[in-house]
Amino acid sequence: MSKGFERDHLRILLDGETAQQTDQPTHYFTPGQLIKGTATYSPSSEVKVDVMTVVFKATLYIGLKDNGQASYGCVRTQNQNLFRYEKLIFQGPHKLSPRTHEWPFEFELPGSIKVPFATGPQAIPPTWDVLPSVRVIYSLRLSVNPNSRTRYMDLERPINVWPFQHIELPLPTYATQPLIDSTQTPGPKSALTRRRSSAVNTNTPNLNVSISIPSALGAWQNFSVQLLCNGTSDAEYTLNTCELALKAHATYGATETPTPTPPPRRPSNTEILRRISSTDIMSRRRSNTETARRTSNAEAPAPAPKELFQICKFKLLGRGLQIPLDNTHITIKRDMRLIDMTRGDASILAPTFGISHFRLNYIMDVCVQMTDAKTGAVIERRGEVPLEILPGGLVEEGRDDDAPPAFHEVASPPGYEEGVGEAGIWEGLYRSPAYTVTA
Repeated sequence: MSKGFERDHLRILLDGETAQQTDQPTHYFTPGQLIKGTATYSPSSEVKVDVMTVVFKATLYIGLKDNGQASYGCVRTQNQNLFRYEKLIFQGPHKLSPRTHEWPFEFELPGSIKVPFATGPQAIPPTWDVLPSVRVIYSLRLSVNPNSRTRYMDLERPINVWPFQHIELPLPTYATQPLIDSTQTPGPKSALTRRRSSAVNTNTPNLNVSISIPSALGAWQNFSVQLLCNGTSDAEYTLNTCELALKAHATYGATETPTPTPPPRRPSNTEILRRISSTDIMSRRRSNTETARRTSNAEAPAPAPKELFQICKFKLLGRGLQIPLDNTHITIKRDMRLIDMTRGDASILAPTFGISHFRLNYIMDVCVQMTDAKTGAVIERRGEVPLEILPGGLVEEGRDDDAPPAFHEVASPPGYEEGVGEAGIWEGLYRSPAYTVTA
């Protein structure tokens, strides 16, 4: 986006907006909706203008590390232009007087787009500007004299797109995932694990721990977090903490291995003996083995670049909760929501989507720490649970229908931030002491 001098002269206002609202747009568009607005130019003195254009575009920015590279990594950048529409709003050359000039414009947000290497039309993804490595950006750009180096100015502003309808989601379906020793889990450990690694005892072969959470959720859906433990009957354990880290799992490229081609028919040993000597047989076998190895390596597809990005983290405090070892469900948190993990910001909870060769999924990284009541040893188990974030959510009264699920302020009484009077009581209920939020 242009700064300083250019910004003071150029404006892009959507219908119903004021000049103070352009930096933080609050309106959200859906497929097929018209985006109407006004482009303004206010030169401080008379200026000659040749051309003015407005461009509406969408870009998928991808920068993932290739697998199998050195420790420093090899970033594969693949910026996919989803669409680009340009409109000419002024044709000169003509001199503009030092006053505010306005030109209306409108664009239609497409319902589907055609991208390279895709078999058919692709649904447009939602705006997702959370990570520098993976982003989906929609924007409007106003340009003055775009082909001139000396008299060129432009201004770009973001547009929020949410292509999912508000629907009532079904009740969550729970899935049980076994947790394993943290020392056996690949990848970096949690911050809590690193801080207390010296106190963690992993020598507990008779203790099996599993987590039960839904496999698919909307941002505002209520769900419970449950533990199941099975171990020695005379052991006693209490829950210390249960950390939930929501991570985005981004992949780009082919993820399926093609079906191998059947090898050609080889002659029988009798046929070979008829034509070549025993010395030639050994030489031929070595040659065939080396050829097959080279062919196999050449035909093996390169693994798809993929990355795990942590979106947010949530810590549930056990408060000395005793854990039964008869494999029964014990609830450690009720009526939890994904939106709680993000401090009320649902813009980072874009539903699972894919376009062309790109796919965005989610994983819930779980880390559970318990204390052996007899020995005082700390037991740690962790695992990754696949999680699908669903579009839509429960309809709430007073919500802007143009806004995506949870893209509005959490309802709170006046004075909530001060935490006085009734607001302080409400705050205590909302931020239960049974859990804390971490960055």
